[in-house]
Amino acid sequence: MEPTKIKLYYFDLHGRAEAIRLVLYYNKVKYEDYRMSTIEWRELKKTGIAPYGKLPFVEIDGKIYAQSFSILRYFCQLYGQYPTDPLDILRVESIVAYVDDIRASFRPAAYWEAESEEKKQEVYNTYFEKTQPPHLLKLNSILKENEANGLFFFGKSLSIADYAILSFLSVFVFHDWRPPIVKESIAACPELVKYWETRKADFGDYFETRPKKFL
Repeated sequence: MEPTKIKLYYFDLHGRAEAIRLVLYYNKVKYEDYRMSTIEWRELKKTGIAPYGKLPFVEIDGKIYAQSFSILRYFCQLYGQYPTDPLDILRVESIVAYVDDIRASFRPAAYWEAESEEKKQEVYNTYFEKTQPPHLLKLNSILKENEANGLFFFGKSLSIADYAILSFLSVFVFHDWRPPIVKESIAACPELVKYWETRKADFGDYFETRPKKFL
């Protein structure tokens, strides 16, 4: 049964909520995108509303559900963008998990509590110069292996894998704040560039009009 009222809770960032926002936007689902500051979150957390004490979580017809990928999976299943064959599920879930691994490797650069700004910048540069480029090449390779001529990461239409990938690319690759080295890295991945340009068009002006955030 399709829900009648949806409220998504997250920080005023793209982060772990962005793939969820993408699936809702693409399927023209009306929902409340509740973005909060860290101060607001500290107060809200005290109420115990978050099942596991973390963001994001979603309220669906008055009931609270949590964990970003569980929420994403639910909406993809609801709107027919999740496979049913066990091997196909294994394939798309492995891509989603891989993207999460790539994002996780950036966390030391984003939240590094270093003794100096120089050290923080060093960690940041290492991610974009050494850590991310091999992952982009791997994504490019995965894309070429799919039978849809590089238009989708699985099958011949948008799936949970694409939402995870698009969320990542929109922040870590095709974003105003990316350092110049990223342009060199992505130039070695022509299929991935074509994929982004093609799939981005599916979302109209979403990426241009969404709130401008670092992460």
